[in-house]
Amino acid sequence: MTDDTQRKSVPVWSPDGTKLLFWAGQEESSTIYVANVDGSGVTEIIQGEDSTWSPDGQKIAFTAIRDNISSLYTLTMGDTHLLRLTHDIETVESAPAWSPDGSLIAFARTIYRNMQYSYGIFIVPVDGSALPVQVAETAHGTPAPVWDPTGTYLVFSNPPGMAVKRPADGVITLVRADGVEQTMVTEGQSPRWCPQ
Repeated sequence: MTDDTQRKSVPVWSPDGTKLLFWAGQEESSTIYVANVDGSGVTEIIQGEDSTWSPDGQKIAFTAIRDNISSLYTLTMGDTHLLRLTHDIETVESAPAWSPDGSLIAFARTIYRNMQYSYGIFIVPVDGSALPVQVAETAHGTPAPVWDPTGTYLVFSNPPGMAVKRPADGVITLVRADGVEQTMVTEGQSPRWCPQ
């Protein structure tokens, strides 16, 4: 199904533990698949990448480039209902993460405006009822945001930079989902929350 020249994602377990979601392919031409946990029933879902399950397992969120625009989408599984949540020619979206209650999606965004790059963590309602809101700035790169179990905070790791003593380390940062507080917690990478 895939070969060594393709980009591949780490499979994501469905909330009920019966399916795996993953993507593979070349730059700007990746395909999202779902399979049973024993490797059977591999099914092509849609063109895209950065795919992740909704908390109830009924939808997926993913990013895709269509008409030369990088956007964030949701798709109802077993259906053709596709919803485009972002549409900005000057941005690239990545690393979507559903809030625990399934009402919001946090994601990383690279912005290129006025010949300059900037980076941040944004939140958008899953029903598309409002535009994305920036809740944190990131130093550079596009760190993946991770929700806490209550949906109150996000944590992410900034790549190594000037504020880091050891170049191999990043900076783990905690931010409230409303963007009010942003705190540098410690040095490190790939933070995860403990289950409640």
